[in-house]
Amino acid sequence: MKGHAHTTEADVAAEKRLLRDFSSLQDTSLAGLSGAPREGNIFIWDCVVCGLPDTMFEMGTFELTLTFPTNYPFQAPSVRFITDIFHPNISPAGILAVDSWTPALDVTELLSNIQRLLSEPDLSSVVHHEAARLYREDRREYARRVDRVIERSLEIEEEENGPLGRILNC
Repeated sequence: MKGHAHTTEADVAAEKRLLRDFSSLQDTSLAGLSGAPREGNIFIWDCVVCGLPDTMFEMGTFELTLTFPTNYPFQAPSVRFITDIFHPNISPAGILAVDSWTPALDVTELLSNIQRLLSEPDLSSVVHHEAARLYREDRREYARRVDRVIERSLEIEEEENGPLGRILNC
């Protein structure tokens, strides 16, 4: 039942696990991944994933939200990109389905998998058909569309945060 005031054992277990995940994410040496729970709600995280070096997403800095169910880690969090992105596995609304979830995965591994997926789309679970078609048939045009989205996101960052933009570990 949603909306009840007391916390269930499942909620407590999920919160403990999320605190552990947050701690391991802070300790990670993986470049280009960051995230933290929202103040007052450990079940919603604001994260940033940077494109991997030497890929067409290299210059991209992508903000996304992870929303965790109360039975986490037994059910995957939902992933929604806030930054516009053009990708075969991410819907135009920014939704990324987490297909291969297991409770053994943690937030660091999930973000790392997302980072890798950016430059290595999974064409067996396409949700953005135009992106998938271009990726398969016209890689140059696909790269152009990716570049355009990344450039637009960098312009938005500058407008929102002044000339320096936000300093991230990209």
